[in-house]
Amino acid sequence: MLQLCRSISPIAFICAVVMFGCLGMTSKACHEPVQQEGKPAQAASSEPKAIPQSREEMKKRLHELKGRKSRLPLPKTDPAVTGNANGGRPVVNNGLARRTYLPAAWFAADFGNDPAMSLTYVFKTQCFWIVSRGNNCHYCLGHQEHKLHDSGLSDKQIAWLDYDWTQLDPMVRKGATLAKAMTLMPHQISDRDIEQLRPELTDPQIIELVYTIAMFNSVNRWTDALGLPQDAIMREKPIDFLTPVDSEFQGKAGGLAATDPQAADRSLPSFQDTLKRMMESENRQPRVELPTEEAARKMLGITDVAVPIANWERALATFPEVGKRQWDALQAMKSDGHVSEKLKAIIAWTSARHNFASTTLKLAYGRFEKLGLTASDIEQLDRHAGLDAKEELVARFAAKLTEHPQRISDADIEELRGEFSDQQVAEIVYLIAAANMMDRFTETLSL
Repeated sequence: MLQLCRSISPIAFICAVVMFGCLGMTSKACHEPVQQEGKPAQAASSEPKAIPQSREEMKKRLHELKGRKSRLPLPKTDPAVTGNANGGRPVVNNGLARRTYLPAAWFAADFGNDPAMSLTYVFKTQCFWIVSRGNNCHYCLGHQEHKLHDSGLSDKQIAWLDYDWTQLDPMVRKGATLAKAMTLMPHQISDRDIEQLRPELTDPQIIELVYTIAMFNSVNRWTDALGLPQDAIMREKPIDFLTPVDSEFQGKAGGLAATDPQAADRSLPSFQDTLKRMMESENRQPRVELPTEEAARKMLGITDVAVPIANWERALATFPEVGKRQWDALQAMKSDGHVSEKLKAIIAWTSARHNFASTTLKLAYGRFEKLGLTASDIEQLDRHAGLDAKEELVARFAAKLTEHPQRISDADIEELRGEFSDQQVAEIVYLIAAANMMDRFTETLSL
């Protein structure tokens, strides 16, 4: 696990930087302390941001995000100092928010810097664009637009992601199809979704793609729920969205990967049916060939054969460096931070319940049992019976951010701020985001 102390130097801090392609951060020594702002005089808006219908509208809204106010206050930074702590590059707001509010060990993992990974940067970025479109995350969508342009794609080639997948490379089309399914319908993933990736992708590449898409869904929920303003500069280049739209798409509605703003809540199975499915999943077969148990033990440094190794841990061993950092981060989220163990378990349970994710549901069930809850207690909790006001608030927010991240509004975050500190609010959002990652990783691969 990557451990950082409060006295860490800016240069040493570089080791903790997490870059989901669009992420960055800085040490606390590099910026002024956060000034806690008073609550707004008028009620926060309960209206979610609009889902762009056309390419012109999308560019306009991505540009307008540069002027929005973050839902949690961000510190003022000294560009000269933060640049030195980030390899000379300006720090983006995503990384700044992480460093400001989260334990460093929580975000020690990433998803694209492992020698064992082989999928291309542009391919992954195109999938990130699809995920961000589905979740209506304007912050991440803007970063992917910038990165694809910077990689040499024309505006027309990027627009195909929103308008015409028949124009995409066949492998990109398959990746986009999986990205959309994992984003909008994770509870409906089947063997066919994985089989359609073969023979173009090997099993290790399928695991890499699924993990990467799952991580994209996590970062969308983090950046968008916090309402982060768009960055003016990324990787030393200005971010410019007010560029011409190709004539083929002018005035035309797109949205192949966009969500239906009127989509209904998922119809959840009963508690008893959920337990039955949870138990049956113990004997299911993974949809891919996994690394050996020995490989996972080597990655995790576990020599005691009495300690069981789960299939999801074996899957992470596909990319040992990133996999170990991710495993460490998940363990840190259980033990570190300022949110109670029960609230963490409620978040994990709620996310898994709404994503129909059997493996992570069982893990959450075990966390409740360790807290002394009986089967009857857990059933009542599943109905939100017996929760105190704060627990009920977090459970409702977790369900909304899990199923409908596009609908999170200023009012949702302000309601949390009325009961929790800003640091706790950030941790709650991040825990929900991480839970959604694990749900998609385990369920898509049938781990």
